[in-house]
Amino acid sequence: ALIGTDQTMLIQTQLEIQLPIELLGELNCLCSLDRGCSSTKIVIVQLPSKQQSTDKFKITFALAKNSEFDAVLDWLADTLPADPERGTRTIALTGGGSALHQEKICDKLRVQQPIFVDELVGQARGCIWLIKQAPAAEVFYDDDFLTPLDEDVPLPALYVFSGSGNGLTLLYPDGSKCQDHIMMHGGKAFLGLSALVLGTSDYDEITGLAERAGPIEALDSRLGDFDMRPEQLDGLTREQKALRLASWFARWSAYFVDHGIRTSGIARVYLGCNFWRAKVLRELFAFNLRQRLLGTEFASSLKLRAFRTGHTGALGSMVTQSGKELSYIREDGFCRDVDSDY
Repeated sequence: ALIGTDQTMLIQTQLEIQLPIELLGELNCLCSLDRGCSSTKIVIVQLPSKQQSTDKFKITFALAKNSEFDAVLDWLADTLPADPERGTRTIALTGGGSALHQEKICDKLRVQQPIFVDELVGQARGCIWLIKQAPAAEVFYDDDFLTPLDEDVPLPALYVFSGSGNGLTLLYPDGSKCQDHIMMHGGKAFLGLSALVLGTSDYDEITGLAERAGPIEALDSRLGDFDMRPEQLDGLTREQKALRLASWFARWSAYFVDHGIRTSGIARVYLGCNFWRAKVLRELFAFNLRQRLLGTEFASSLKLRAFRTGHTGALGSMVTQSGKELSYIREDGFCRDVDSDY
């Protein structure tokens, strides 16, 4: 088997959830791919067999390194079933890497016409769908610095999707979103600067070093002025450098979201995509955002959730009608007057 939870597996299962069978009608296919800058996100729908008397179906969220992309396609070609409604194999694609390799994907998987969905719309649509349809305890982290899972965090809400870059949008209960705010201070820059400062661009190694540096409350007060100048790194251990690097990126994201909260008047925030996979980054973000909101009307009302899966874009491509992406985008957005009804 190439897929499983063991870290040595070619394709790692990040999350599995079971949902009511009636939701199957909201999906446009049984598999989707989102190839990012360093990893490929795979979403696979598994239908119950005829022998199973169940009213549930399973969705598997899996992750593979881009270096193994050809092997992933070979595995999918051997295991991906035909869509029972169409009698043919259908796949949804999103992301720049999927567009670049679309011909190879279709050839390997014997797909004639893939469903291609704009990545930014797919991110929002996948996030909204999971918020509405999946149990919170299954899809969100239960960190003690996040909003407890038994508390309601309704839409509209801000969504921070942090992959290669950093995006911020407003999500609405009707499934629409506002125009995105994009900042390139995201995962790709994080890995590149880590390679320069730490000698590694391996996400797990970087965040592991940061976690071993000590509690985030121990960060010295000068960190607010920390901007990665060489003289600020002198005398620091590799672990301390990693923690400061992680905090620097989390602080920029918190600044980004603080602006979104103040301009929209909405203090409900969801974190998504694989940049937030490490607990230390989620904790640093929460710490920095709360520091920025001290003394404001939002300090006591902040609600913060983080997805356990970075597959919101891939899932979103399965619940979005291709070619209709603009119909999901509002022209209004981060304006309190516009959103005063909420």
